[in-house]
Amino acid sequence: MGTEGGGFCRLDDPKRGVFTTFREPQGLPNDVVYGILEDRQNNLWLSTNKGLARFTPSSGQFYTFDNRDGLPFDEFNAGGYFASPTGRMYFGGVQGLVSFNPAAVRTNAVPPRWCLPASASSTSS
Repeated sequence: MGTEGGGFCRLDDPKRGVFTTFREPQGLPNDVVYGILEDRQNNLWLSTNKGLARFTPSSGQFYTFDNRDGLPFDEFNAGGYFASPTGRMYFGGVQGLVSFNPAAVRTNAVPPRWCLPASASSTSS
């Protein structure tokens, strides 16, 4: 369940009413969750005020997608989400519509190597 400022709540035990709440400290990009869709790999996709988050229930891990990953905007709207019968997802935001096939989304868990370019040293003559 998405909340307006309280993060994302997962129902762990329906009989006892036990929930786990995920918020920014647990990896959610923002505590306002507007929409939640499930893909064919059982991941949940959450639209927020700071991008889209893919939540993997088996690990409890989030991966955030924002403008640095190619999204045209990071702020989404309440009620603006839909999954088509083909699995394509649609999320509406303040600047338009984002559409993608979650099975085609790739992430790189290995950070790029960091290096400084060599600089030429000058000597006085």
